[in-house]
Amino acid sequence: MLYCDRRLGNIERWYWGDPRSADMRIPDNWKNSVCFLCTKQDTGAYHYGATAFFISVPGEQDPNFEFIYLVTAKHCIESARQTVSRLSLRLNRGEKAVFVEERDCIKDTWIFSDTADVAIARFSGGTGFSIDWIEYDGFLTESILQQYDIGIGDELYIPGLFTRRVGQARNIPILRSGMIAAMPEEPLMDENTNEPYQAYLAEVRSIGGLSGSPVFVSTHTETQIRFKNHRFNQIYKYYLLGLVRGHWDIVEHESERAYTK
Repeated sequence: MLYCDRRLGNIERWYWGDPRSADMRIPDNWKNSVCFLCTKQDTGAYHYGATAFFISVPGEQDPNFEFIYLVTAKHCIESARQTVSRLSLRLNRGEKAVFVEERDCIKDTWIFSDTADVAIARFSGGTGFSIDWIEYDGFLTESILQQYDIGIGDELYIPGLFTRRVGQARNIPILRSGMIAAMPEEPLMDENTNEPYQAYLAEVRSIGGLSGSPVFVSTHTETQIRFKNHRFNQIYKYYLLGLVRGHWDIVEHESERAYTK
């Protein structure tokens, strides 16, 4: 039986037989869409600092030809520049993780957005890696947002790095979940630059180590269409909402401690 998975951005992905994640809420290939950004220490050990993810963009001349890019938060690259000159990607290849694609974070390898905390770079790390990418049609647009009436309370899912357990033999991304707490109705102020920026606010379980991770929003579509030899599965459609920019630490004041005792 042929199986059509349309959970990510309503993009058709065909399989011969049901894929292993057919009955799961979350597509199994999400974990292959992310990798870990690392810096190499003087001791030779690697420090894991952030998450990056892969996207594909169709060519302007030939839409059937896709360019693969690596995306992360701009502040992750800027922070690395203060201590090192190069960054490494930790990717899975078969049953093991490898450090590849050392990138010069001082020069123009990364392209920075002028209006958002986003950095992007062409990926040319070769073949053989266990990676997947988020296709351009899977990005949330204003029309899709209006179509599904996406707003406060909608569920979010974030695959990425957990710094306390990165995986010994290979990358092991974890999945965090939460919800949209506030829409970007008015700008927030960046505490470091004193510049305004637009962002969704999210309540997310276990925040720490998320910078640069992709954020998917669920549209809660639940339909299945069955034919004699085909099954069109449309349970839970997801779109790429954006990436994680940062979080606020909880600061407990003296008055609050006195009140809670």
